[in-house]
Amino acid sequence: MKQKIKNFIARSNILNILSIFFYIFRIFKIKNNRIVCVNFSGRGYGDSPKYIIEELLKENNHYEIIWAVKSKQIENFPKGVEVIKINSIKYFYKLSTAKVWINNSRFPVFVRKRKKQYYIQTWHSPLRLKTIEMDAYENLSEYYKKVMINDSKNIDLMLSGCDFSYNIYKNSFMYSGRILKCGTPRCDIFFDTNRIEKIRKKFLETYNIDAAKRIILYAPTFRKNSDFEKNILDLDDFIDNLNKNTDNILLVRFHPSSKMNIETTNNNIIDVSKYPDIQELLCVADILITDYSSCSFDMMIAKKICILYIPDVEEYIKKERKLYFDFEELPFPKVKTKNELIEKINNLDNKIYLNEIEKFEKRIGLYENGQAAKEVVKKIKEVLKNEKI
Repeated sequence: MKQKIKNFIARSNILNILSIFFYIFRIFKIKNNRIVCVNFSGRGYGDSPKYIIEELLKENNHYEIIWAVKSKQIENFPKGVEVIKINSIKYFYKLSTAKVWINNSRFPVFVRKRKKQYYIQTWHSPLRLKTIEMDAYENLSEYYKKVMINDSKNIDLMLSGCDFSYNIYKNSFMYSGRILKCGTPRCDIFFDTNRIEKIRKKFLETYNIDAAKRIILYAPTFRKNSDFEKNILDLDDFIDNLNKNTDNILLVRFHPSSKMNIETTNNNIIDVSKYPDIQELLCVADILITDYSSCSFDMMIAKKICILYIPDVEEYIKKERKLYFDFEELPFPKVKTKNELIEKINNLDNKIYLNEIEKFEKRIGLYENGQAAKEVVKKIKEVLKNEKI
């Protein structure tokens, strides 16, 4: 008998076995003040769910807020948030009995919402360059296609920060429910001047950076099918050849999936790949250098300089994913070589840049105004009060 059990476990996915508890716990009553949050399948405290919960916690009410993580590192979580391990038995119990779910990615294929549960899908960008979901159907695995179909059936509310995103969700998300045109909670931070000043001051003190220095953030996205390392900026050479009239600090944040390490002895280069919240890094940075990442649009909303360093653009489009925009349509300066990048930074024209941003924002129908989290919290309150939902 023991051997039969071992053979069964060996043939089965352990997550599928544990998911049985998800259905067992459905016999328990839904707890009307319980809210479960997930960020990138358990990455930690961040993205739009974080900013929604921060707004909710301001009232210090009797909410039971649960946050699911892969590893129980609770130092970044505020008081009032219970941290549990994702895909644990306790997690399945909490998820099965929570009134509200908040997620910025997809739940596994076995997750089924109960009647009177309410699922808010924030997604994980205000706008994106790379195609997603049905628009990238040929790039999706067969398993993810099942996940996508199932998860979209569960959703009660999505959020959009512009008309362009609204139309993407309507047309490619396999979702026909309500989309709240409220903005993106993670972008609210760019409208809070006092908070930005506090974040910057704390960051400079933590990393012992002179306040007079210009801070450049380099945040390349991950390549799945093309050579990531080959197209990474030569960090030491880049920082050494910038305009000597300006003191620069280069922050480097690699994508979690890249597993890249920074090898440098240059004190002006700081690895912030493990910094918990990229939104705070965008608040700190004066300039962002990225490639195909959606953080370029966050920087646009913050009204700060973003430069696209895209040496592999032809290869990327061919091997990775189709794009929603032609690069010439984007308001950001675009370069293919390190020397072009240095020249662009040394000769920035902020007035022209801001004018290009304004035209692009009108084109996409942007409605970010710093009030997104408040709008979502207002909706959550309605849901928690209404026992029929």
